[in-house]
Amino acid sequence: MFIFHMNIKMISLLVLLSLFALGCMLSGCEESSEEIIIMTWNVENLFDGKDDGHEYIEYDPSRSDWNQAAYHTRLRILTDIMSDSNADIIMVQEIEGEDVLSDIGKILGFPYHVATQDEYSAIQCGIVSRFPISEVRIHHALDTIVQNNRSILQAVIDLHGQRLVLFVNHWKSRIGGVVETEASRILAARLLSLQISSEVSSHPGSLIICGGDLNTSIKDAPEGNSAIYDISDPERIEGRLLVSSVIAEVSGSILYDFWGTLGEDTGSYRYDGQWYHFDHLLCNKSLFDDKGIEFETAGVYMSDALADSAGYPDSWSRYKMKGVSDHFPLLMRLK
Repeated sequence: MFIFHMNIKMISLLVLLSLFALGCMLSGCEESSEEIIIMTWNVENLFDGKDDGHEYIEYDPSRSDWNQAAYHTRLRILTDIMSDSNADIIMVQEIEGEDVLSDIGKILGFPYHVATQDEYSAIQCGIVSRFPISEVRIHHALDTIVQNNRSILQAVIDLHGQRLVLFVNHWKSRIGGVVETEASRILAARLLSLQISSEVSSHPGSLIICGGDLNTSIKDAPEGNSAIYDISDPERIEGRLLVSSVIAEVSGSILYDFWGTLGEDTGSYRYDGQWYHFDHLLCNKSLFDDKGIEFETAGVYMSDALADSAGYPDSWSRYKMKGVSDHFPLLMRLK
């Protein structure tokens, strides 16, 4: 009787385990337990210590005291922060090129990387990733390089069977005047919007994330024509980048923008006593459809190592060999 009683317990336990496993398959509980973190960061002029012939003067070893030792000091500071963030995919702006990404990847243990190669620009955009990068495209905002607009980097990652499409941007800065330089940002916005629409049309289920330093936002847009509009703006112009902080309004090529959910007294970049929302992690409707990988949270990544005594971005000083970057990173968490 004792043996028979134990068998009944064992059978009952097996039935319960089977029901639990079935429930996990139906609810996707195993997938939802994994968190995937995506970072974007303008790291402020990260040049290696080699003379490649196209560096800024202050980072050219043949014309300054910048060298490999100084580069590796800077590299350690930045990768320590990247590592502490637990990011799995990092979009980087203001790097010298692919060799720098390779060094970042070796330190972090990320085997995959890709970068732009704009010959007319000393600084590039790139991605380092834990996950394989299966497709790469580089888009130019103009047929010529008259205005020297930086390229937009597109990369595709197979993320647990879902197609994740990343667009990495670094739009023209405001040096020379906000209104005067907006035309270049509008060109970049048109190009990005076109590529997003093309991706949505050809792969309707794609997870799309656009990251980088756009040097503009809804809050910081100049008067008149703007590169980026809130979908609720009655004066918006078609062909520009359309965003919303209301998830219900996100569809097609209209992207979710978390900045609209935060207060005014916050940002990723600070200049002349004011916060700006220049850095972005925008995503499409496929990350809110309750299918597979989903958006969880997004915001500014803060740590003591990133901020100065006032709580502002601790800008890198080439001459003092101190600091981190003039931009805070952003993080997006998926599950």
